[in-house]
Amino acid sequence: MASKTGCVSASGCLVTTDYGIFPSGAITLTLPPAKTQKGMMLFIKNASTSTVTIKLGGTDTIEGAKSCSPKSLPMQYDSLTLISNGTNEWFIQSGAVCGAIVT
Repeated sequence: MASKTGCVSASGCLVTTDYGIFPSGAITLTLPPAKTQKGMMLFIKNASTSTVTIKLGGTDTIEGAKSCSPKSLPMQYDSLTLISNGTNEWFIQSGAVCGAIVT
């Protein structure tokens, strides 16, 4: 399966072939269901000065907490790398938000 990298400028749902996403503008991206994407990695980097919001679909969690959604990338060049565990959870592998490393 080929992965795609690209810029997006409209809100929408990410799909299984997405990998490197560079959103531009005040948009919301919805993650695909983690349980159907075991091992899927997503790199999302804000390409604009507007806030990009990353939202969960369904019953998924980020780092085990539903309250961790949505995630925001408020500044240009903020980024997150997420990985699915194949159940209902996304983990933050790495990233930088507001100039701080995400741990």
